[in-house]
Amino acid sequence: MTTASQISRIKGNASDDIKYTLGNPAIYFGTHLSEPPLFGATIIDRLVCTEIFLDKKVDEPEKLEAKVVVEVEVKEGK
Repeated sequence: MTTASQISRIKGNASDDIKYTLGNPAIYFGTHLSEPPLFGATIIDRLVCTEIFLDKKVDEPEKLEAKVVVEVEVKEGK
């Protein structure tokens, strides 16, 4: 679950509701993609959402686009 303290660490102009929904990639992808094996399943628990921005699209200003920045800790393989 994404907690209030995790949401407060996510930079960007997105609302807290959006940060809550997208702020924990493991929960988001685990909820929306139920067909195992998932691509990236071995790293999904190491993904950390750090930024979520919403801006008007340059070529279609009536629409919004989002930029979500997710970081991952890289570890040596076996």
